[in-house]
Amino acid sequence: MYLIIKSQIYSTNCFDFKENGVIVVSYGLLILAEFHTGFFSLHKATASFKT
Repeated sequence: MYLIIKSQIYSTNCFDFKENGVIVVSYGLLILAEFHTGFFSLHKATASFKT
């Protein structure tokens, strides 16, 4: 016996790019901004450590 459960929340499916393209792109930009902030903080910390 197999039980198939279909999700009722359609906005969480990131594989359908036509409907959720804005969500995927904005989440990608959020990740890039976090990396940028982390690398900038690391750069400032190493620059102040060298002086």
